[in-house]
Amino acid sequence: PDERYDGLFDEKVIIMHPKEEHMKTDFLYPSMTVKRFKTYIIDYVDMVPELDDVEWIFYLDIDVLFGAPFMDLIQKLGEENDIRGDDDMVSKFYFFKNPRAYQYVAQGGFIIAHRKMAKECLDLWRREIDSHLEEEHDQVSLNLI
Repeated sequence: PDERYDGLFDEKVIIMHPKEEHMKTDFLYPSMTVKRFKTYIIDYVDMVPELDDVEWIFYLDIDVLFGAPFMDLIQKLGEENDIRGDDDMVSKFYFFKNPRAYQYVAQGGFIIAHRKMAKECLDLWRREIDSHLEEEHDQVSLNLI
């Protein structure tokens, strides 16, 4: 990490910078470069040895805000969506709908992904994003998977 972050965070904060090859730039809408980047969340967690014991990854877009305790939300989502660690499931990749969204059901701004059982879904989502370079929203590709 570069020096501009020195002293801003405690040792539990890990600042990661994207690999250049992960920042595809041939989209009609440049914001899709960042939206596509979230499909690499497992790859980036795998790069940090201190995170080897992490089983579940919670991804939040920078504009996601909470007005209540975070763990209460996680527990409620887990109960309502049957999020569990059973090995009989094919994939463990969860995303949620925005109740105020009128156009897209699936929202990629809040994701719960199992480290060992969600990579295939994230890779598929990225391939769909890459095949729709003219789209402005990652939800188009997310709805396809």
